[in-house]
Amino acid sequence: MLESTPLVHHDDHQGTTPVLNAGDLIEFKIAQFTDQIVQHPALLRCAANMRTLHSSAKHRSSRSGSDVALGPPRGMLITGLTGTGKSTISRHYAQQFPRYDLEDRTIIPVLRVELPGQPRANVIAEQLLVALGDPLPKEGSGEFRLERAKKLFRACGVSLIIIDEIQHLTDNLDDRTRNIAADTLKNLMNVGIPVVFIGLPSARSYFVRNQQLGRRCTPRFDCRPSHSAPTRIAESS
Repeated sequence: MLESTPLVHHDDHQGTTPVLNAGDLIEFKIAQFTDQIVQHPALLRCAANMRTLHSSAKHRSSRSGSDVALGPPRGMLITGLTGTGKSTISRHYAQQFPRYDLEDRTIIPVLRVELPGQPRANVIAEQLLVALGDPLPKEGSGEFRLERAKKLFRACGVSLIIIDEIQHLTDNLDDRTRNIAADTLKNLMNVGIPVVFIGLPSARSYFVRNQQLGRRCTPRFDCRPSHSAPTRIAESS
């Protein structure tokens, strides 16, 4: 149930003054509803697996004494139609681990990035730097940007990376550009920080075809509407 939110301004001297007109009220209610977490089984299962992946990474990191998790890089793929809540649950999860400032740096436990429409390799690295707060995200080649991002992962204590709109990579690029961008993602995962990829169902087939990337992303989940049962996609495809 949505919490009741006052839609009027109360003034002790002048009484009650309306703040929102009818049109604004409708838009406000739509935005309020959109921001709610609909806790149906598929989303809860995805969130639970995200938490398990994140916890295992932090556990390996604490045992090793390093800033990032060691061992084989792991990932997770969540796909679903628009409106099923997959992006909302990722934003909600990231909000549970807010960034905070130290004297010399900002700690970012969970780094969340949304890919633009044409996510070439250099653009992916640029978006990572933007999310990390780098003042010059466009400086240098794609390889140079990615190396800077890796250093910032360690400095900022990143223990989970969430990359949303992954279908922009799988659907919007030509084969050569897509493969180069995918190599960037594999290079990113070699750091040892788990990565959660989120996108439309069309992205799923690429992760099946690209075995090197697909093997690093298990489990894979298909988010379905609230009246449907959650589906865990077979890992051997």
